[in-house]
Amino acid sequence: MEDLSAILYSFGITAPVKRCERITTGHINDTYKIYSDEGIFILQKINTDVFRNPQNVMHNIEYAQQLIKQGLQADGKYDSRKFPEYLRAENRNYLLNNGFWRVYRYIESVSLPPDCRSVKAFGALLGEFHRYTESADISRLYTTIPGFHSIEKNISSVLHCGGLTAAQKSAFHSLLDFITRSEKLLSPPRLVHNDVKWANVLTDPQTLLPETLIDYDTVMAGYAAFDFGDAVRSACVTRSFEPDYELLESFAEGYFSEYNALGAEEAAFGIIAVAAELSARYLYDILSGDNYFAGLSESEKTEKYRRNLRLAENSFNMRDEITDIISKAKVSPQH
Repeated sequence: MEDLSAILYSFGITAPVKRCERITTGHINDTYKIYSDEGIFILQKINTDVFRNPQNVMHNIEYAQQLIKQGLQADGKYDSRKFPEYLRAENRNYLLNNGFWRVYRYIESVSLPPDCRSVKAFGALLGEFHRYTESADISRLYTTIPGFHSIEKNISSVLHCGGLTAAQKSAFHSLLDFITRSEKLLSPPRLVHNDVKWANVLTDPQTLLPETLIDYDTVMAGYAAFDFGDAVRSACVTRSFEPDYELLESFAEGYFSEYNALGAEEAAFGIIAVAAELSARYLYDILSGDNYFAGLSESEKTEKYRRNLRLAENSFNMRDEITDIISKAKVSPQH
């Protein structure tokens, strides 16, 4: 506890630590919930095996959050709960002290399953993120994880990995062929979140609606369609791993109310591509022993590989219906 207290002191938190809880829901970083008389804070030690240049991660985060803060202020909507603002140590948003550390104030939230009302707010939250960061100069962004959301590369990697069954090879070859032929749908690269999922949204305890998008570690240049697809993959899926049309419509309505530049066919492609890529990455972890998802057991990785593969295949088969739903949800921007 003495070491953590010294680290917190460097961030300007001088009150004694009353309680410290280890949070184990994340897969990558070491995360602690800190209670003191000055408030509740989230303290994280960055996994430098995954993030080899964590200073670059924090640079990207600061740039993105500056743009979001400016956008919120221009809209008269700024609130400290809208995104995790990192405390500063030695005028930086991180600290080097026997590891790479960062701190932000804890934002209270509740965990609820998605429904039409909440996924519409989730969509609006992502649309807002894309609208506020649309002007970003991507030349100012570092590539913090090379190959992240390189869909073709990640699927090809598992296809070249030993141990695949004939059915697995056939499924991934079919998806890779479609993705290669369809990547022309993508809009030019821009600043994106790159890890938009239901688990990375904080729900306000009073309104019971998503209010805060967190986990900016993968912010870098990428494709808006993959953010859209990842969000749908995580929040708008039936128990049989098909897109839930009703939830998809609600999410798309929320998203396009804030940001209308994404094409419907492009967004539908994003759902298929991200689900296929994630399936391949989980399976590659199992077969290669790479262990990128170190916080998951092999059985959990297997479940996630199967779930995402089924979603990718079902979304591919239903892509015309999905595109039609997204098209109908597109509305004129409200801003």
